[in-house]
Amino acid sequence: MDFKPRQYMYGDFLENGLVYREYAPAPGLADLVACYWELFAPGTIPPTWHRVVPDGCVDLLVDLQEERLIVTGPMVRSMGFYLHGGVRTLGIRIMPRAVRLVFPEPHVFQGTTGAVEDVLESSDVLRTALRDRGGSGGVIELFSGWSGVQERPGKEDRGSGITLKTELDALMTEILLKGVPRVDDRAGRIIGHILGNPTALRVSDVADYHGISEKQVGRYVRSATGMGTKSFLQVVRFQGLLAELDRQKRRGQSAPGVETALELGYYDQSHMVNDLRRFLSPPYPG
Repeated sequence: MDFKPRQYMYGDFLENGLVYREYAPAPGLADLVACYWELFAPGTIPPTWHRVVPDGCVDLLVDLQEERLIVTGPMVRSMGFYLHGGVRTLGIRIMPRAVRLVFPEPHVFQGTTGAVEDVLESSDVLRTALRDRGGSGGVIELFSGWSGVQERPGKEDRGSGITLKTELDALMTEILLKGVPRVDDRAGRIIGHILGNPTALRVSDVADYHGISEKQVGRYVRSATGMGTKSFLQVVRFQGLLAELDRQKRRGQSAPGVETALELGYYDQSHMVNDLRRFLSPPYPG
């Protein structure tokens, strides 16, 4: 099963005119970059609560409204933000297997959101890529040059996103593919194994499959993703549940029952519902 991280959003349009869209990266980046995304409002909006759910990824954000670069670390619970006024944000969602290619110590900023400058000391490739583009200010100026990116509710205007995507592909190719040491092969195999079997794995299953101890699995997972093994497995399973909910909604099916719960690796339906509530419960913005 292919792992495709997703946010709990049905359709493009959110509350108060907010629009969220995703774009696929170049084929050569598909295993490393989940998507490029944008969140924007055609005009100004009143204070609007916006939720982000755990997906095992790290996001690089360009906030074009406030002119800053942001990094969101791997999350084990939902985060909430109040957005207001003008909203114009571009994002790069880095897949779990690629996190360490950008951030050698992802556990340092697990569950946090902050300025990119705060993590540059631990990321040579990101620091170099930004320096070659004139620093954070240069990147912001580069991306802000695309008029209409934040004002594209109609299909006829979506062509402007192609040029922007090309620029993002070039940036991520430089960061992820050019001269970057690969993640430890064992860690890469373990992460790939978990992402390829997102619904029914336990820590003991992973350890037995790879012939190592559970403690060793924990070290590999933490070094690659910044998360503990149990938390990472729970997030990946939760993402599998979101995918199944999305499939059933498109088919017009009712809420998933006990059969779906067992297929997804839950003990029973109540276990699945509790997991859903735990990850989707509205977090209070800090």
